[in-house]
Amino acid sequence: MHYKDAARTFLPTTAAEHFDSALHLAQSTMGHVTEEDAIAMFFFSSTTAVYALAKDHSNPYSHLTSASDPVDDFVLYFNLTRGVHTIVRHHWPFLEHSWIGPLFKDQASVASPAGPASDYPRVLELQELLQACEGDLRETYAHALDRWLAYMAVLETTAEAEIHLLLVWPIEVDAEYLTLLSCRDPFALIILAHYAVLISLRPNAWWAAGWPVKILDAIIRSLDPEWYRFVEWPRAKINHHDLSLFGDQAPSIDVEMVN
Repeated sequence: MHYKDAARTFLPTTAAEHFDSALHLAQSTMGHVTEEDAIAMFFFSSTTAVYALAKDHSNPYSHLTSASDPVDDFVLYFNLTRGVHTIVRHHWPFLEHSWIGPLFKDQASVASPAGPASDYPRVLELQELLQACEGDLRETYAHALDRWLAYMAVLETTAEAEIHLLLVWPIEVDAEYLTLLSCRDPFALIILAHYAVLISLRPNAWWAAGWPVKILDAIIRSLDPEWYRFVEWPRAKINHHDLSLFGDQAPSIDVEMVN
C-alpha cells in the first residue's frame, strides 16, 4: 500500500482483499490465542492497526469522500494499537523469547524521561491549566503529555528511526484519554495535535503520511477559538510555517476549513 505509482492503482484494492481474507481467518482465533498462534496474531493485530490509517494513504482525496471524522479515525487507530497487546497478552513472555524477540529488545527509548516543556510554545501554559483539573483527569492528561515530551525529545535528538514510538504512545496513554478524545474534550484534542507533530517528524512512517495535516484540520474545527493558541505551534510545525508569522494572534483559520 505504500506505493504511489499511478500505474499501480490496483494495489490498494488487492491489499483490502488480502486484509478481509486475513480478518476472516483471524476472527476464529482471537478469543483463544494459543502459543502456536501467538506470533501470527501479533503480526496480524499490528498490521491491522497500521492498516486503519494506511487504507487512505494512497487516496489523497479520501477526506472528500469519507464520512468519518479524522479524530474518530485516530481513536480507532489507537484502540487497534492497544489491542495488539490485549490479543496476545497471555503469551507475551513467549514472544519475547521467540525468534521475534529482538523486536522487543533495546527499547530504552520507550521509558525515556520527559523533555523540558519550556522547549515547546504554550506547553507550560497548558500544564498549568491542567493542574486545575480533578485528580484522575489531571493524571490522565499529565501522563499523555509527559510521554509526548519524552518521545519528542527522542525523535528530535536521534538519527535512529525510532518509529515504534509512534505506535507506543497510544498504548502508553490511559484508556480514559481515548474516551475524552471521542467526546472532543479540548485538552485531549490539543494533546492529539501535539501527537500529530510526532508523526510529522518521521515521514518514513508511510502509513501515516498525510494524517498530521488532516488531524490538525479536524481538531481546529472541533475547538472553540479560545483554544486556538494551543495548536498554533503544532500547526506551524506540521505545515513548516515560521511561528513568528503568528505573533501574538491565533493562527488564521480558513473559512472553508471550519465549515
